[in-house]
Amino acid sequence: MIKQVIVLNVEVPFPLGRFSAMAAHASVGAVLEANHTDKEMFTKIVTKTWGEDALHKLQKKASRLGLPSKLVEDDGYVVALAIGPYHADVIDKVTKKLPLV
Repeated sequence: MIKQVIVLNVEVPFPLGRFSAMAAHASVGAVLEANHTDKEMFTKIVTKTWGEDALHKLQKKASRLGLPSKLVEDDGYVVALAIGPYHADVIDKVTKKLPLV
């Protein structure tokens, strides 16, 4: 199964609509980085974490595993990280313990 996990930094004081836009930016950026051309849809899961450091650590772990990712900043905050699309079992090594939004 192919999936993508989007992680939001819930410490950022943004309204839900702005978080949604940042999640979309991260998702599209990671898809472009992955050069994903398969027309099949893939599962998207939105999770949360607390703090910029947590997002940076997740991105480094994803990078070590060769996963495509996109970190999104807005108004001086690191807001969202998308990992994948990629095989679910590999992405789970990075994101499995994160709580859902």
